[in-house]
Amino acid sequence: MKLWKPTLIAMLSVLVLSSAHGQTPPSPVSAAATALAMKSLAAIERSWVIPSALKGPSDCVMLGRDRGGSGDWRVVVLAGGDRPRVAWDSQRLQLGGYLKATSSDGITVRNAQDEGYLITIRGCAPHRCYDGLFGYAVYVSKLQRAFIAHVETRLSSKGNFDYAVTYDPQAGVPAEYRSALQRMICADPGISEPAKLPVTCPGR
Repeated sequence: MKLWKPTLIAMLSVLVLSSAHGQTPPSPVSAAATALAMKSLAAIERSWVIPSALKGPSDCVMLGRDRGGSGDWRVVVLAGGDRPRVAWDSQRLQLGGYLKATSSDGITVRNAQDEGYLITIRGCAPHRCYDGLFGYAVYVSKLQRAFIAHVETRLSSKGNFDYAVTYDPQAGVPAEYRSALQRMICADPGISEPAKLPVTCPGR
């Protein structure tokens, strides 16, 4: 088993409206939304305007570097159209370093149907991205909240290891979002022996 591999594995997936033949080009972001996002972001690398399913004001999803100087990638969700407010901020997920995201690679866009749109984040603790400490989150726009899973690699005195999985909240994660978290866990290449996970990973 390899520990402390320096390569960081972090994925942020912003799942929003897409067409059957590819991604829908993002609509222009309002000046008010940009100004509000720039209070949190040093720069905006990508942004999306997401039409409301109920014909209400559109949401904006902004991705960029944290203005606080950490250099981490940060996602800010703004609601309210021309009078935007911060509906959600991925900075809330920086719990214990499990969800540190320093790469914007892996962003995809698609329709999430009845869930509105979902933001999924895969991250890990610095220098613990291979059989170390991992974090996963699914933000659900219709609920305006995120569900989180942590994976910790546990070593035994004999040099063996296994994985412990915990959820936040500890109970009551809806089945569809628990499944989404588990799929991310199973797909993480930093987990070298998924058969040792306390969840079933088909094909691994």
